[in-house]
Amino acid sequence: MKPILQSWHLAHFSRSAALLGSLLVVGPAATAQESPHGFPMLFHLLPESHWAPGKAPTSQELEGAIDDMLTEGQIYLYREGDEKSTVTLEANEVGNVPAGKWHWIAEAPGYVSSFSGSFMISAAMAADPHAKQKTIIWSVVPACRIELNKDRKWETVHRLDFVSFPRNMLYPLFPEDRDSLWLPTGHNLTYSMGNRGLQGLTDLGACRQFELVTVDPPEPPAVDRQDFMVHLAPREDVDRDRLDWNKLSVFFEAVRKDAMLGPAPTGRLWTGARWTLFFLDVPAAGTWNLVARHPKLRSVVVAVDSVGGSARELSPEELKPRRDFSFEADFKPKHPHKVAELLTYYCGRSRRPPKEKGQCGTRIDRQPFQDGLHEYALENLDDGLYWFYAVIDDETLFALGSNVEIFLDPENDDVPFFPRLPLHEMEIYGNILVAGEPVEGAVKLIPRISTPDMATDRFEHDRARIFPTDKDLLYHIYFFGGIQWFEHFPPVEGEEEPVRGLYPGTAMLQACASDGICRGYNFHSRFAGEGRLDLDIDSGRSLTVKAVDAADGSLLASAEIYVRDSTNVIDFDHGEVRFVEPPGGEATVYTTDSEGRVHFTVPENMDSPMTVGKKGYQRWKGYPPAGAETLEVALEPDVEKPAESGIKVVFEDDDEPVRDGYFLLAREDGLRDLKCSEATNSAGIVFFHESCLDIGLAVFVHPRALIKIFNKKLLAIVPEVRIQRAPERPILLRVTDADAQPVADLPVGFRFRSLTLDPNDLLFAFSRTGGYIYFRTDRTGHLALRNVSPDSSDVPEVFATLSGYAGSVSLSDALEGVLELVVE
Repeated sequence: MKPILQSWHLAHFSRSAALLGSLLVVGPAATAQESPHGFPMLFHLLPESHWAPGKAPTSQELEGAIDDMLTEGQIYLYREGDEKSTVTLEANEVGNVPAGKWHWIAEAPGYVSSFSGSFMISAAMAADPHAKQKTIIWSVVPACRIELNKDRKWETVHRLDFVSFPRNMLYPLFPEDRDSLWLPTGHNLTYSMGNRGLQGLTDLGACRQFELVTVDPPEPPAVDRQDFMVHLAPREDVDRDRLDWNKLSVFFEAVRKDAMLGPAPTGRLWTGARWTLFFLDVPAAGTWNLVARHPKLRSVVVAVDSVGGSARELSPEELKPRRDFSFEADFKPKHPHKVAELLTYYCGRSRRPPKEKGQCGTRIDRQPFQDGLHEYALENLDDGLYWFYAVIDDETLFALGSNVEIFLDPENDDVPFFPRLPLHEMEIYGNILVAGEPVEGAVKLIPRISTPDMATDRFEHDRARIFPTDKDLLYHIYFFGGIQWFEHFPPVEGEEEPVRGLYPGTAMLQACASDGICRGYNFHSRFAGEGRLDLDIDSGRSLTVKAVDAADGSLLASAEIYVRDSTNVIDFDHGEVRFVEPPGGEATVYTTDSEGRVHFTVPENMDSPMTVGKKGYQRWKGYPPAGAETLEVALEPDVEKPAESGIKVVFEDDDEPVRDGYFLLAREDGLRDLKCSEATNSAGIVFFHESCLDIGLAVFVHPRALIKIFNKKLLAIVPEVRIQRAPERPILLRVTDADAQPVADLPVGFRFRSLTLDPNDLLFAFSRTGGYIYFRTDRTGHLALRNVSPDSSDVPEVFATLSGYAGSVSLSDALEGVLELVVE
């Protein structure tokens, strides 16, 4: 009689895995017979060599394979929902099957089925005395024999699950019922379940057909190791059939500086509903992150504490589809641009911006801006924080000039909404004046923000934007600018939309005439909106500084000259201009050209010395001679002592030497020891006299680093200290009085557990790093706290005790990056 092809459903088996495969089942019709105890079923077992991959044999192929059907074997039937087999049929013999939904595994000497079948027997079918017998011809694959070691105790083992990785199949065995089974050849693993769950895992390695493998009860690993069984379940909205699961990467990563990876999974099993992965011999040290990544799925990161000598089954983690995000931007340039691009960077899973250089340096998208209103879409975004940059020719706008970022929360499916973002180019123009007359020349705009690749947040003079005068002797500064970084777009309800411009801390302006004379304006200058700005660069006296090497007289290019000028801060507001004193007396910086020269104006009566410096040389400090128009400064090479006699200071994220950092030393009684305080040299090495490192503390400061306090005795014995970088986005301090009014020009200090740094300490210490940084609020009562962090080990209080005000607040009280200080 000819066989009939029938299609059956996929079946799930056991609470740890499922049995699955390509389920095409063959059954010929048979004559009616009595079946008082169930539905009559007949199984024949056929080696897989007669089955083409993914395709059942035809009727003609089956007729030709009758002689190859196995002469003996057992079919173990499992009722759906039961973990044990309750019905066993012999191959080639008719057996009666009770009503219910059934799954089966077939075994024969040297063979075993490599996927599970299923069928449904209704109560009516089972009770029908004239039911027609169904015959199923089932594929089996080569197998080795597994036997339990009779010399070992199995009383505590409830169930053994054997995993065949090549066949993606699980085979259960209950020691109280059976002591052997057939298992597909190839790489296999077994794990045992007891009353308290997972007991142990054993990698069985590979076996050959008919090979006998004796198995002992799986045991936990050694006390310095740990084993894991990990489950990952795709959510219902994941298209499981279309995903390339070969791109799923699952691993353990150490939660420490070296981010060491644990051993690769021994194997993995797909159940049709979830993945199960097995990790053996993971070092039991510290905390590990279980990480799962796929280009179409949101990453899973779960912290797992180490427990030596344990085998653990981790709770199933859900795999969710990634999210898409889009926003509208209105791009309106005033003239054509060679480059106008939107760059998107991934900054990690935390809502808090990364503290260290490079952590936000993964660019995930790059697309051009289009003129006018346009939608910009980002697809397949993982959970975490994203920063945006607009790069328009040589201008870089962090956060698109609107302080926008997105955070895709791992805990929910929400997608943030952006308002329509304006990207409108603005213009400031005017004359460069000498003796009140317009002259040829150029205006330089030197940015002070990080470059898109997060390389640095320091001055980059070679990145200066240059705007030469035209035939009408007018310069034109074109810029897109942005709002102040602590403002919000869209504004808070009831507030006006923030004015866009170039704000303090973002850039330094320098104007130069064609004859070389220049004047720099402090980076605290403010340019709100657009309009006319004439720059008189000869107020004061003209001075040419020439920097040379004291050893050989060679010219020193890119040497830096720091000059304090009490009227070099521009406050520009839509064409209205004021020149004001910089807060804290910060210096203006000039840089020598390729011939070692720079030409600028200085105040007639300088009340502070000039500083001339260059990496690799000792600094010169002094005043130009009265009435002199030129000043030649010979810089002495910075002769380094052998490294072993000094202390090397490096940034902890990439071991970059911290040059021009400063150690402010304090004696046991708290008095500052300025004689012993020292700066790091061009190699990041500092040298102390041995008498200086006795009892007391040392405070390390650097413009790009978090303040750190050391015990001086520690510095006496260590060859190297590691410093954290200042965060990319600092905490914003907002100071108000009892009436909620902003308090301007208010100095603040920091009170650490072991030491208090008042505003004078801060000004003095930071001035020794090459700049004048004064911790004082601006005219709106705000101050960016760049050198402290609520994530550091020693979180300080911020206090104010000067100018008739007093108050303090802990840095840990900052919310969403803003710290409120109320003074009375």
